Amino acid sequence: MIPELHCGAGARLSARLRAQELLGGLGPAHPDFLALEGERSLGIDRVRELVLWARYAPLRGTVRVALLGPAERLTPEAANALLKLLEEVPAYLAVLLFAEAPDRVLPTVRSR
Repeated sequence: MIPELHCGAGARLSARLRAQELLGGLGPAHPDFLALEGERSLGIDRVRELVLWARYAPLRGTVRVALLGPAERLTPEAANALLKLLEEVPAYLAVLLFAEAPDRVLPTVRSR
């Protein structure tokens, strides 16, 4: 699936609603849902967790959904580690990023 970037006020809610839609109305307790949200920063360890999780096919249904944000809080190392996944997203994976300040998201991530 193509990665999505939800931007601006309400971006987190928009991304969460999209995740719920993709998962057939089920929320955060769904086994094919992973949320990586950071209050201060999102480091490389969190992105490595996502990359490892993304290797596996869905447990239920046809899609796994990863919610990541705020994308502007990705450390440079984490953003670079995320790029490969964003460039080669498995067909069963939806990567939903959200950013309250999209102009602060690294251009290489924003362009994917």
